[in-house]
Amino acid sequence: MNKLFIISLLIFCFFVTNAQKNILSRKISITITNLSLKKTLITIGQKADVKFSYNSEIINGDSIISIKIEKKSVKKCLNKIFKNSLKYKVAGNHIILLKKKKKSQTKQINEIKQKRKKKYIISGTIRDSKTSNGIEHVSIYDIDGKYSTITNKSGYYLLTVESGDKFRGLNYSKQGYHDTVIVVNAKKQNIINLSLIRKIYIVESIEQKKIELQIPKLEDILIHETTKINAKNLEHINSKRFFHISLLPRIGKNFGSNGIMVNFLSLNIIAGYAKGVSGVEIGSLLNIISENVTGVQISGFANIVGKEMTGMQIAGTININTGNVRGIQLSGVNNTTTGTVSGVQLAGVSNIIIGEMKGVQIAHFNNFITKNVTGAQLAITNIALGDIKFFQIAGLFNYAKINSGIQIAGILNYAEENKKLQIGLINISDTASGISLGLYNHVKKGYRAFEISSDEMFMNNLTFKSGSNQFYNIYNIGTKFFKKSIFSAGLGFGTKIKLGKRININQDITSNIVFMSNPEKNKINIHNRLSITLDFKISKRLSIFGGSCLNVVNSGAGRLSEDFISDFASKIIYEKEINKITTTMSVSVISGIRF
Repeated sequence: MNKLFIISLLIFCFFVTNAQKNILSRKISITITNLSLKKTLITIGQKADVKFSYNSEIINGDSIISIKIEKKSVKKCLNKIFKNSLKYKVAGNHIILLKKKKKSQTKQINEIKQKRKKKYIISGTIRDSKTSNGIEHVSIYDIDGKYSTITNKSGYYLLTVESGDKFRGLNYSKQGYHDTVIVVNAKKQNIINLSLIRKIYIVESIEQKKIELQIPKLEDILIHETTKINAKNLEHINSKRFFHISLLPRIGKNFGSNGIMVNFLSLNIIAGYAKGVSGVEIGSLLNIISENVTGVQISGFANIVGKEMTGMQIAGTININTGNVRGIQLSGVNNTTTGTVSGVQLAGVSNIIIGEMKGVQIAHFNNFITKNVTGAQLAITNIALGDIKFFQIAGLFNYAKINSGIQIAGILNYAEENKKLQIGLINISDTASGISLGLYNHVKKGYRAFEISSDEMFMNNLTFKSGSNQFYNIYNIGTKFFKKSIFSAGLGFGTKIKLGKRININQDITSNIVFMSNPEKNKINIHNRLSITLDFKISKRLSIFGGSCLNVVNSGAGRLSEDFISDFASKIIYEKEINKITTTMSVSVISGIRF
């Protein structure tokens, strides 16, 4: 546990120091000479592609500005103009300009807060700019205090915020409308009515809908409707919070804003919900993040992430991600991701990726991927509906659309196209340019042939070949009736080389066990043969062949030169007996038909 904590802390520190820069960090170069502050801010906004919101009570837009900036951030540019007298808040593409509190003012305000909990109440109605009808479910968000509310059916809202700065930056947003950001004096402006402009969409093409994982019952139970609406309306806002503690997503101070918060440190006693994590999140039962996690996420039961996961994810039961994963996923039962995984997935039962895998998948039972695997799958069964570019290792079964690496299975390997290597008891593919090693190899659009042949060793041979031209398996039986009955059965492999339209060369290696009719001499006799034959195609299904063979016979039946060996071949080129095992080499010819 100590090691896990240290790893989590290191990852947290790394990601915090490498947090994404916001729009205040955009660099600009600008030269302003005797221009009003209002026009200066417009010019800076055009250069940096941002919008400014401020209150005229704070900023005099008519004041004259002269400034020269070379490749400096927007924040440094604003600091130079306002001489560090303002603070800046970001809401989507808006920069809100607010007055800084002096230390003495801050102390005074805190003392007042302790004596009395004064609150500002802001209300109003939000209407459609074209129809003047009230708009339901508009999110109103106090950017500085992180308070939020939504409008009712008639468009009315009431926002209560605790005392603090009287100037408040308010964001009004709803999907399908242009958002509006204003700065108000909460002491004076208690009623704010606004009209929102509807967005105009031009549909150029219909995009394929992304597969999404949804848990409606769980979401309805744990997450308040206001929180879900705010999360959708205010998705352009990245509001950061250093520390957050939660009992349940529905319980807590201003829980309606949880869906727009990115937490650095988050502790969920039972379950928690937030927009994102950029650090460490720990939950005893459940962690739900609507967008991205960068860092470490640990849960006793489940982690659910709506978009990207970068770092480490550990769950007692299940991890669910609807975006890409870069890092490590560990779970007791299952990891499920609908994007690309670049890293490692380890699960007690299964891993599921509705996308690509670039790394390693390890599961006790099953690994399933809908696209390509650039890495490894290890489980009892592995299924990849795309291309395997490294290897699959399974206790029972491997499936891949294209095997561009290695498939190793205890029972069966299947690939629609085998480009490299299959090793298993049974190997099956539709097409193959690679090699299959196993007891039985079958290529649907490959090489299969039955042969009836005769040679000087065995007068009657029946052979079946199955696989590809590059590599096929051989299954052979043979008989010989002369003085005594001799039988053989064995396996082998070979390759076929095409010389022309009708002419091919087959090179085969087989190993057969030989049985003699005399029971006393039914000891181990092995006949190994290398044959090279020339095949001439007569028709599509029929060909004749002939060639020569090198035979190596190892016999445990003692000295057999007078009966066994003499019956086998007339051209013995080598014979030696060591420890009652006689090794004989001979050359013979073979011919037959193939269909």
